[in-house]
Parts: sequence; C-alpha cells; structure tokens
Amino acid sequence: MQCQTQSRPMKNFLMLSIAYFCMSVVVVLVTRDNGFEALQTVAVKSGEMIEVFGWVAGLMVFLGVMVALTTKTGAQRAVIWAVLVAFLGSIFLQGGFFLFKTSMPYIIPFYADVAFAGWDRALHGGVDPWVWTHKVADHLPMNLFIPFYLHVWVWPSICLPLFIAATDRDAERIKRTMLMYGIGWIFIGNVLALAGMSAGPVFYDRLYGGDDFAALTTAIAQTPAINDYFGNIQESLWIAYTQTDQSIGFGISAFPSVHLSMAMVTALYLWDRSRLLGLIGVGFVAVIMFLSVYSGYHYALDGYVSIIVLWGAWAFMRRRAAAPRRILAQAGQVA
Repeated sequence: MQCQTQSRPMKNFLMLSIAYFCMSVVVVLVTRDNGFEALQTVAVKSGEMIEVFGWVAGLMVFLGVMVALTTKTGAQRAVIWAVLVAFLGSIFLQGGFFLFKTSMPYIIPFYADVAFAGWDRALHGGVDPWVWTHKVADHLPMNLFIPFYLHVWVWPSICLPLFIAATDRDAERIKRTMLMYGIGWIFIGNVLALAGMSAGPVFYDRLYGGDDFAALTTAIAQTPAINDYFGNIQESLWIAYTQTDQSIGFGISAFPSVHLSMAMVTALYLWDRSRLLGLIGVGFVAVIMFLSVYSGYHYALDGYVSIIVLWGAWAFMRRRAAAPRRILAQAGQVA
C-alpha cells in the first residue's frame, strides 16, 4: 500500500499530462499558421527544461530514498519511480500549457481588459491598484522582493510534484494537491483564461489604444527595479505575440493569474503539512500578489479570482475527505 501512495497518483498525473499535451498539439496545428514550426520550438525548449530541472529530479530521488530509509518503509524503488514519473509529467504539462497558452489569442482574441480594468478600479476606491503598490514599494527593499516573481516562483510551480513524490506518504493530501495543481495550470490557466481573455495593464494601451495606463508605462520606465527586471521580458512577450511566435514562456494572458494560482497551490500544500510552513506559504502568496500588480502584468482581480477558486476547491476537498470520519465518529457516539 505504501508503494502505491505516491506511484498511482503520479502515474495518473503523467497520463493526464500526456493527454493534455496531445490536445495542445492539436490546438496549435488547428489554430496556428506556423504550427509545425511552433512544435519544433517547444521541443527545443522542453529539452532545455529537462537540462535545467533534471538535476532537481535527481535531488528529489536522493531525498526520497533517504526519507524511505529513515522511516523504514522499504519503498525506495517506489519513490524513485514516482519521482521520475512526476518529472516526466511535469515536462509534458509545461509543454502542453505553453503550447495552449500562446495559441489562446488565436482562439478568442483579447476582449476583456476594458471590463477588468473598470472592475479593478471600482474594487479599489476608483484608483488603479498598481498606483497603491508603487506607493508602498517606495518603503520596501524591492530588489530583494522582485526576484520572487520569476526566479523563486518557478521552482515550486514546476517541481512541486517531484517534492510530493519524494517526501509525502499521505494519500489524501497527495490526491488533493495534485488535483489543485491541475486546476491551477489547466482550469485557471487555460479554461478560465479563455473565458476572460485579457492582456493585463502593461499591454492595455498597445492593444486598445489611448493612454489609460500611460502613467504605469512611465512609472515602469522610471523605476530601474522594474524596468531592468521586467521591462525586457515584457517587451519580448509583446514581440512574440505580434510576430506569432510560439515558445515556452512567451504567452500573454492576464486573467486569472497563474502566478497566483501556483503560489496558492504551494501555500495550501504547505499548510496541509505544517501550520508553520503554511505561514511561509501565506507570505509567498502575499509577495507574488503584490508583485503581479506592481509589475503591471496583472489586474488585482486576476489574483483574487485565482486565490478564491483554489481556496474553494481545497476547502471542498478537505470537507469531503473528512465526511466519512465524521459519520463514523457520530455512529460511534450513538452506539
């Protein structure tokens, strides 16, 4: 039974990731004029991901074996297999996600920014949330916080399944977290994103014209902490979009925020494992939320929706898992 605790959900994760990748390939070939070129690009980028994150898989194998030896579960082979399967699943998922994401504007063009920008202002007293973040940032060591948005965030976002496969033995927690992981990437990142196709504040004026976010553009240009870190990336995103490029990391989509969805999945998993770790996770979510608005990538609404959807899914799954125990406890009291 211990051997199946990690292996079965990770096998399911791999199968679903492969199916998702294949679906994304079909979407690319149907919607893009440069479909085969796009697939070649993603194949190269996926190879680069294997090189970058492959050593993490090796580290997780070592960690998992050490945990298995320490706890005397005798599940070393199962742990190794689960980590490797999780690694393959993550590669297929990431490849499928970015194939799909960069094709979304060709399925449904950007249309929702005007509404989201208006709702965002209404929720924040008639002021764009980015204005508040820039005022607060004047009193913070932003050079320390900014790398969290990409360089820190990327590790749990891609490698969380590997860590779970290596260290977790709680079947319910593994199942719950892997479901949320799929919700975060696919349901939030693709399904809800298609329902509310938006580019975000930083691209608003380029898409729709006018100067609604001209002050944001000026603030970014005049803030080295943002311009040096985000400016080139944002420009590359726009060039890739206008030139119909298709490669990992070059899709524009604001609503809902995948950065917040993955931060939230990480935080909820940490909370499930330890309240102390959970508090660290809450801080991680807060930092990513702040930076997503500060950088101009997202309306605050994008993050709120991701947080609410995932917290709701987590609470529902926790309650559903606890229901049989409550019934048994009540039956015992009656007896």
